[in-house]
This record gives sequence, structure tokens and C-alpha cells, in this order.
Amino acid sequence: MPISVDAKTTIKRFCCEPERRMGHNGGLEEIKQCIFFRRIDWNHIRERPAPIRVEVKSIDDTSNFDDFPDADLRWPVVTPSQKPEEEPGHRGEFVDFTYKRFDGHTQKMRYSEMNKQPRTHGSPGEGTQTQV
Repeated sequence: MPISVDAKTTIKRFCCEPERRMGHNGGLEEIKQCIFFRRIDWNHIRERPAPIRVEVKSIDDTSNFDDFPDADLRWPVVTPSQKPEEEPGHRGEFVDFTYKRFDGHTQKMRYSEMNKQPRTHGSPGEGTQTQV
């Protein structure tokens, strides 16, 4: 079902990180100022009839909600092989590891490598000698 851009924006502002969520900083007043709610008369909202009238028969009455008989409502079972800490790269090898690039040290190593005897590939006389 298509929805308006204002509705989509409002939903996204409610379904995000708490610190970015609508109402986080400005409370109810921030929500009231949202463009999606611009036509609501907030001063008389309790005097208006509800847009959808529901009848609640008891405290545990769920007759106003849709049924999903084919939905799998079981909690997923996590086997040991599915635990994130057992996945490659999640075993703790890099806990508290900080990568630092030491350019000066790297340059020194390059220069010292250049001063070594060149390595060759292939047999002498094959015409395939190359420096690495």
C-alpha cells in the first residue's frame, strides 16, 4: 500500500537510533510539530471520536488484532556453530588490537631490502632472470 512521503519520513524518524528518534530531544512538542501531524488539533484531541472504534471484551481480548496462523512464533535455536564469537575473525585474536602504520619504519625496511642482492627467477641462461 503506498504511503505519503510525510508518513514515510515520520516512520523513519520513529524507527531509528534513540538519540536520533523524534521526540528524543524535544519530547511531545517535537512530535506535535512533525509535518505528518500538522492537521491534528492537539488542544481538543480527547474530545474527538476515535477514527477506529474498537470493542475490548476483557483484559486479554485480542480479537481486534489480525491472526497469523501460519507464522512460526518459536524462538530460533542457536547451535554452537552459529555463535558469532566462534565465526572466523570473532575468536578474540584482535581484541584490544590497534593498527598503527609506521611510515618511517616501513620506508627504512624498503631501503634495506633494496640494498640486498637481487633475487632471480628461472635458471641462468634461460633469459628469464628478473629482479624482485
